[in-house]
Amino acid sequence: MSLSVIDFLCLTIPGFRALLLHKTFLDAQLLGDRNRKFLTAAKVPMVSDSQSRQEFPNGSVAYFRSSDPESCGRGLDSVDCVVFEECAFYCDLPATIGAIAPAQTWVDNAISLFVSTPNGKRGEGARYWEMVSGGDDKATEDKLSAIRNGQEEPFQILRGDTPSVLFLTHWRAIARYAVEPDFKARIIQESGISEETFAQEFDLDFSQSEAEAVFSFELIDKATSGEWEAANSDGLYYLGVDSSTSGADYSVAVVLRKDGDDYQVVKLYRKQKGTSEQHLSAIADLIREYEPISTTIEKNGTGQIWIEQLSGMGLPTSIDGFSTTRDSKEGLIGRLVIALERDDLSIPKSQITQELLSYQRKANGRLEAAPKSHDDCVMGLALALQASQYGVL
Repeated sequence: MSLSVIDFLCLTIPGFRALLLHKTFLDAQLLGDRNRKFLTAAKVPMVSDSQSRQEFPNGSVAYFRSSDPESCGRGLDSVDCVVFEECAFYCDLPATIGAIAPAQTWVDNAISLFVSTPNGKRGEGARYWEMVSGGDDKATEDKLSAIRNGQEEPFQILRGDTPSVLFLTHWRAIARYAVEPDFKARIIQESGISEETFAQEFDLDFSQSEAEAVFSFELIDKATSGEWEAANSDGLYYLGVDSSTSGADYSVAVVLRKDGDDYQVVKLYRKQKGTSEQHLSAIADLIREYEPISTTIEKNGTGQIWIEQLSGMGLPTSIDGFSTTRDSKEGLIGRLVIALERDDLSIPKSQITQELLSYQRKANGRLEAAPKSHDDCVMGLALALQASQYGVL
């Protein structure tokens, strides 16, 4: 909706300057790509081919940038309108606003539009909660619950008698979604998001955001491509293994193929329970088939035994162990985030993409799967990247 408004203003007001900010550089890039496709489909002629600086024939320009305070306002003399997309998730919203303020100083009636799904009652999400509740938490919880249950209007202006307008909108405010028999079930099935994520992204539920998604839907959606591949004698492969033989966890092995700077997931082994012998036999077969240059195995629990047994089989790979601690896990998952943000990683639609969508950072900072979900594939993929030494010069 906000993109459509910005495009309308750019088309109807010559020389209009709009700045659209998003959480990260990649998020901003995806937003710009979406707008470019919309304009192309609408047959709107454009002066520039740039995704980040989209110039219209009448001299209007729409900029797409990261919310990083160090770079978001760089080189901008004046801006008529700023859209702060998903701003409840910014690292430092006040600093971002401060960085943009000089570019709005010379504009009469400059507009700032703050748009976001809830991020719980913490961080910048707490600021939004305070704005919405006005200090009356119970009344606000009751209002949001009534909106979710269809007992109150899905679009409500909470404050409109000042230059600053505050409003809430729910998915039922969109007519074609409101009449759909089971919109929620369709979105969850098609996108693979959890019910908690749906509650946060679509259902005005602040309480569901005690945990924050590590990998955004846009990020995973862009990385989801390709098919499973048989081994190729010319391929460069790496293997990551997350071991388990009991409980609800799965034993997982992920094979990555490297092609220049690009990495493609080509094979997934995922099996719940079973004996160590069964898992080791399957993983040994994978190694013989793909002959990975390097294999990294999480050595916590049964992993150390697996390392010793696989190392004694004379398999065509070097085998290393990885000890998972809270600190080392941050680095492991951080490497995966970077690979996705740089568009260096492709993953077939699978259990891997499902687990990435439900992977969370809890309020206490711990990284783990959402309730009733698993993270074995996430760990297997991250360990495969570790085996490849992705990002290491």
